[in-house]
Amino acid sequence: LTAPQVENYTFNGWNVNGEAINDNPLVITVNKPTKIEAVYGQLGKYNLTVSTSPAGLEILIDGAKKKAPAMIEDWEGSSHSFGITALQERDESDRIDGIDSRYTFLKWNDGNTSTTRNLVLSSSVSYTAQMKSEYLVSVSSSVVTIPGSGWYEKGSSLTLTAPQVENYTFNGWNVNGETINDNPLVITVNKPTKIEAVYSEIPFRTLSVGSEPEGLKIIIDSLEYTSPWSIQAREGTSHTIEFKAQERDESSFVSGIDTKYTFKSWNDSITSNPRTVLLDSDKSFTVQTETQYLVETSTLPEGVASIDGAGWKVKDSLFSYVSPDSIGYDFSHWEVNGIKIDGRSVEITHDSPKKIVAVYALKGYSVNVDTEPSGLEVKVNGVKKVAPASVVVNHGDTVSVEIVTPQERDESVNVEGTDTRYSFTRWSDGSTAKARTITATGNLSLTAQMKSEYLVSVSSAVASIPGSGWYEKGSSLTLTAPQVE
Repeated sequence: LTAPQVENYTFNGWNVNGEAINDNPLVITVNKPTKIEAVYGQLGKYNLTVSTSPAGLEILIDGAKKKAPAMIEDWEGSSHSFGITALQERDESDRIDGIDSRYTFLKWNDGNTSTTRNLVLSSSVSYTAQMKSEYLVSVSSSVVTIPGSGWYEKGSSLTLTAPQVENYTFNGWNVNGETINDNPLVITVNKPTKIEAVYSEIPFRTLSVGSEPEGLKIIIDSLEYTSPWSIQAREGTSHTIEFKAQERDESSFVSGIDTKYTFKSWNDSITSNPRTVLLDSDKSFTVQTETQYLVETSTLPEGVASIDGAGWKVKDSLFSYVSPDSIGYDFSHWEVNGIKIDGRSVEITHDSPKKIVAVYALKGYSVNVDTEPSGLEVKVNGVKKVAPASVVVNHGDTVSVEIVTPQERDESVNVEGTDTRYSFTRWSDGSTAKARTITATGNLSLTAQMKSEYLVSVSSAVASIPGSGWYEKGSSLTLTAPQVE
């Protein structure tokens, strides 16, 4: 007898009248009744499991691509093939564009290095493809190139150093979305890694420097500017500011340099000059100065008096200016920078350069010229006048006076022709000069004292009586009328 092959069963032998016989075919001699049973046993099923380290890579089982780990179940004795792709590249991270992981076959867990293998299942078996894992590391920065990008085997160590970059501050690393502040950065590469060195630009800050008053020269970092002035510079930088004493010609009333500015302090009460400031934010400084103005004093006319108070005066200080007496002059008014101010004294607030002028007027004197008797002819400054005559002159002026002598007149209707004559004798001050020049130093009255003579006419129709002639005023005349036959 021959026991046939039966799928999924294995022939285990014959049971001949209770006796086990393994021959196949079976040959027996029939000598008695015989019970023969072909004994089969059902084949067992076994598993073939194929994995990768790391998991998830592509494998082949019986030519079909699968994702590890993968398992098939089949009957004992079945034949199968399995394998691994030697190099596998993948895009595993959404942080890095493109291929970022690669795996290279090394060996199976049983030491076999063939990428493809065949086997007959006789039990459940498991095979793991051991792979070399490499990950792409991307190192970047928006402001500087940092070396280190490339492929790194899993477990390797990478050290990166962020360099100093002018005008930027290093803020740390962004490692796959995680912030790390270490510098240098030391990491173990266990996966695709995107590393970004994060820098922030150092912002610009404004440094403003002014002065009181505005328009003065200030110095920033050794360069001179007219205040107010501003510069922009990076935060954290240091700068030097300075003010130097200055003189200026600011007023058209005072000639030459008339204003001085000297350093007093900064607006924050710091008295260092120059000073260094740290620009850790927008900063503003104002130099506070002591201002002095020049005061010039004079008189008009020049030189008639001396006015105290000329010189440099601190801004907004007060001073009272007084006009002194001056011989031959009367004080009129003040002129302060061209503005008229009345009063013998004036209090001035020094808010600008000042030209202070005390204006005087020459004193006026009256020169009166008369005659005795009055009404006679005189000359004043060469002009004939009838006394009394007067002129008004200034102090120190000269006046010429002259008496016309002799003077003859027809004063009486009783005597024909010239009947009165006057002869100069002297002036009221004793001078006998008929013409004289006088310097006015005050009011003056002069009278020309005259000798008066009158004509006496003595007549008679019948007799000749002596006595006619000129007689001085006040003289006595005796006449005797003769007897006439």
